[in-house]
Amino acid sequence: MSIRRLRNALRFGASLWPSLLLLLAALGSLALADWQALQRLERVSEVTEQRARARNGRLFLAQTLSLHKDLETGVRGFVITGREDFLLPYTQALADLPALQLQLRASLSLPLPPGMTWEELEQLSQQRQRLLTDTVALRRSRGLHVLEEQQLFEQGKQAMDALRERFARLDAHQLGRINSLHAQVQTLRAEAQRASALATGLGLLLAAAALTLLWRERRRRQRAQAALLRANTELDARVVARTAELDAARTQITAFAAQQDRAIEAERRRLAREVHDQIGQVFTAIKLIVSGLPATALPPRQAQALDQALQQGVTTSRRITAELRPPLLDELGLAAALRHHLQQVIEPVGLATQLAVQDDARLTSEQALSLFRIAQEALTNVLRHASARQVQIEGGLSADGRHYRLRVQDDGVGLGAAAARPGALGLTGMRERAAWHGGSLEVGQAPQGGTLITVTLPLQSSDEVSAD
Repeated sequence: MSIRRLRNALRFGASLWPSLLLLLAALGSLALADWQALQRLERVSEVTEQRARARNGRLFLAQTLSLHKDLETGVRGFVITGREDFLLPYTQALADLPALQLQLRASLSLPLPPGMTWEELEQLSQQRQRLLTDTVALRRSRGLHVLEEQQLFEQGKQAMDALRERFARLDAHQLGRINSLHAQVQTLRAEAQRASALATGLGLLLAAAALTLLWRERRRRQRAQAALLRANTELDARVVARTAELDAARTQITAFAAQQDRAIEAERRRLAREVHDQIGQVFTAIKLIVSGLPATALPPRQAQALDQALQQGVTTSRRITAELRPPLLDELGLAAALRHHLQQVIEPVGLATQLAVQDDARLTSEQALSLFRIAQEALTNVLRHASARQVQIEGGLSADGRHYRLRVQDDGVGLGAAAARPGALGLTGMRERAAWHGGSLEVGQAPQGGTLITVTLPLQSSDEVSAD
């Protein structure tokens, strides 16, 4: 009898491996789907930032053309009236043009339209400014007789018309760039949704197949044991309990297919929940299955390898969940989430940290999430660029109690000229997050000589909170 039992156990252990491999394949497909979704989200963020820079380029184009119009307006008024106060727009535009042209050139990083160069644009601008300067000088020396200089005015008109035509082409080119980037964002989002749905469906299919194999094998084993032990009561009770557990696990796994089309933060939350629930419960099901096996079902080395694989899977799922969604933020608030991030990311690399965040219960969940993301980006900049020894985070209500202010400062080298570049060091995304809530973000020098980032968000009134 003992030999038959040993043979049955070995046969069951050998037939169990296909089911376990299918379960591991299901876990791999789910993990791959989450990783691919995270990669696409990062690409969406990158393309969105490029689109914002392109929009800034259109704004600088309009401002530059407006300054050239101010030059003409001021000179025209001075020529007609002879009054020096009419030259104020002209003088101010001359002073503002150099800096604005530098910003324009920095923002338009894409290639210029065919047949157009920066040197040509600068020559046209300088030619127009020179003609206007000559007109002002002639008006001062010859009075209204300057109106007789038709050639001078004709040259000025030609230069201005050429500038308008170049700027119109640049604006159209920039608009095409924006539309192209917008199309890329939509395509990436659609691809992320399709890939996530496909991988999730494949994972569920593999899991269902594995559970089906396990269920069939378990039924065969039940019949064999029932025939050998003549309907042993204790064994029957265990089989019924295990079968119920498998049915419950299968029911939970089939409910993991919920998909929602949300913005980036909502997508992160959904992915984090799926990683925690789906992978965590699949590991739980596997552990329950393995724990119910006879001691001789698997060789010791295989049992140890399986246990290590399960533990590594649990660790990986927790790490992915933490990357997608800030730990502790929903349950304990902003202060606890920031403290956890400092302990897990900042302090292990040798930086000293100080955290003093108060009254974070006054924040809405969306405000708390945005402040955490801003602080997370600021801390990432400290690690990459600041060469700092310590970092401090302070948060609390403003003096009037109507705003919440969060400060992140370090004692490093500071941002310097890098902060002036559009989109540098993630400042554009940080400012956009603050602006979404009607707030502001300021970047300055910390007392220790490093960088100080201050975020200020308006708080909801008591009436608004009760209404919500």
